[in-house]
Amino acid sequence: MAALMSLVAGVLAATLANYSAGFGVRRVALAGSVFFPAGIYFLPAVAVQANALTAYSLTTVAVGGFGFYCIYPQIPPLLSTRWFPDKPGLAVSIYFTGFGSGVIVASKVVTRTVEVVLATQRDLVASGFKGLEEGVYVVGTGSNGVCETMVGMGCLTFTMLHVAGWSYRLPHATDAAEYQATAKAQLAVAKRKASDLRYETLAMAAQADATPATAAAAVPQLTADGRPMLDGYSLAEAHRTPHMYLLWASTGALGITGLPFLLSGQFMINDIFGGSALPSAVIGATAVAFPAMVGTANMVGRGVWGPVSDRLGRGTTYGLFGLLSVPSLLLLPTATGMVATAPESALLAFKAASLMTVGVFAGGPVLLAPATTDLFGPRDAQAIYGRLWMMLPAANFFGASLVSKVREFSYAKHALAIAGQCDEATFHATFGAGRAEAATLIASKTVTLPLLLPIAPEGTIDPSPLLYDDAFYTLAGFSTLAFLCNVAAFRIPIKARRAGQEI
Repeated sequence: MAALMSLVAGVLAATLANYSAGFGVRRVALAGSVFFPAGIYFLPAVAVQANALTAYSLTTVAVGGFGFYCIYPQIPPLLSTRWFPDKPGLAVSIYFTGFGSGVIVASKVVTRTVEVVLATQRDLVASGFKGLEEGVYVVGTGSNGVCETMVGMGCLTFTMLHVAGWSYRLPHATDAAEYQATAKAQLAVAKRKASDLRYETLAMAAQADATPATAAAAVPQLTADGRPMLDGYSLAEAHRTPHMYLLWASTGALGITGLPFLLSGQFMINDIFGGSALPSAVIGATAVAFPAMVGTANMVGRGVWGPVSDRLGRGTTYGLFGLLSVPSLLLLPTATGMVATAPESALLAFKAASLMTVGVFAGGPVLLAPATTDLFGPRDAQAIYGRLWMMLPAANFFGASLVSKVREFSYAKHALAIAGQCDEATFHATFGAGRAEAATLIASKTVTLPLLLPIAPEGTIDPSPLLYDDAFYTLAGFSTLAFLCNVAAFRIPIKARRAGQEI
């Protein structure tokens, strides 16, 4: 449901991008302070009390998804344009780090507040209920505390979000001129440090060709609320540039690469190293600790890449993503191939490559808002960012099942290959069908690798450590696609746009 909820938020971000900016960030945030706790806590609590699973799912996905859209993707473009134009990467990094760190706090609170009661027969006798008769619990006649807990958490969430919504401010209208000068200077420095001189060349050429008419057009125009119109592209104009679609594709591709390690990393450790010569205690401890390790890498990536991009420029930082992520993902099949001969080195290489991949993956959402401002200007950055942001929840939704689907394909491929090597009579005696039915038996899980290996020819290698190799190559392909799209987006010339200028 979490993936579906974020997908709903992504669809809303794409369809309402041009309207939420005009509606106002405070109004949107205050709406989110109502709809998010209502969809996550209040309405699901009513559904739990009524024992209605369908209502629980619908309210969480639909109402919670709308609330999530209102409170999550609205802030990064404002941080990188109106609030902190001099250090947009740092500001967005702090925001995303704070967003993710809530999980750490929540896990500690839940661990300390959840009470586990184990009542034995002796405890029941000692409690005075020794005459208690067996019976049937009727739903709705008692309380297990779930609804009350959800309502309490919803009230706390509503209060925090509501206070935050009323605290949002915009710079004074007279600061717009100073803001634009700061943003332009910062953009020029970033472009120069990224060795991307094409943008500056076009800007200088436009300045050299300036005429009195163009100078008059350069006078800041005012918006409906009396603020000077900011430089840059509108949403419709951005859609007519290739940069929009390059950044859109790179956001989705990069968003897929690290998610499988956050969701399925623990299972990867058990599947890949479960049959190795490593002690079972080492494998178990690594599997238990792996989610915390990749979670830490995710947090570090969120906090580091923003300031790095302020220093090096967004284009150079995106280039580093490809140079670090692609080799790391290609190292993983090498690590799985070492499991039989050097399991200790294989485990070390697997952990290092996974952490690097997740660290790079974490930088994708952080750089999206500053990159949007760099390429298209601050004029309509919030709407453009909303249209691009939809790829993040879409990547989460499809990436969550990508590795499992590719692993199933790889499992069937290896099992079918081993089945083809087995003796026909032995195979029929073991599974009650001939090798011609192997594909059907594998799909129904009647034939599995643990059952095939004992009847396979002597010397057959257990392919279990290699089941994720195809998935790792697929992720490396997505990372390469993101790298190429990002490089193209920041190398293809794009004209500087003044406020009110038409293209």
